[in-house]
Amino acid sequence: RYCDRCKIELEEVLEKLDGIKKVEINYITNIVMLQYDPRLISRINLAKILDLQCKFIKVKSKNPILEL
Repeated sequence: RYCDRCKIELEEVLEKLDGIKKVEINYITNIVMLQYDPRLISRINLAKILDLQCKFIKVKSKNPILEL
């Protein structure tokens, strides 16, 4: 199961990436909202990073703001 430390670590990893504008993580609802610049980071790379960082998160949307 996830914890607050995991949430903080994931937010820190994502916020350091070029092209990430906004990160909101809510483990209660199992939603991560990312606002990013697709010219600087691809959706595929974001999905790979999320898979490596957290086993509880899965990509569900194809929008520039992702619901994961």
